Amino acid sequence: MNYETFRCVPKNGYYDDGYEKCSPCPEGCTKCISKALCLQCNSGYFLYNKSCLQECPKRSYFDASNLICQACPYDCLTCDSKRNCLSCSDGDNRFYAFIRSRCLPKIGYYDNSKTIATKCPQGCASCSSSSLCTSCK
Repeated sequence: MNYETFRCVPKNGYYDDGYEKCSPCPEGCTKCISKALCLQCNSGYFLYNKSCLQECPKRSYFDASNLICQACPYDCLTCDSKRNCLSCSDGDNRFYAFIRSRCLPKIGYYDNSKTIATKCPQGCASCSSSSLCTSCK
């Protein structure tokens, strides 16, 4: 009992939803503040975007020191714990550059600091932005 608020303090795996009984946290969640917001996960689960998952999703990697899934750089489909790209998505208009360990835009596209590379303007073979052709077709 919290004597300042006169409310019960939920046990691990439950949250106070304002009703007489506490409600259970989502599957894999040890500590939560609502059915959708987890703060800590059970062993074997990893925290990602306030949810507990059994494996990190694409575009993220497992951070062993914090037991959470961290986001990869925007251009990577998969990455390692040093945030080096390991693979790229062909649908992102990128290719894997082994020497740089990054996913670079394909010819005819430019890096817009977003997941999907942007197509160069019509008439450009390569460009560095939507208004700067570096070579023409």
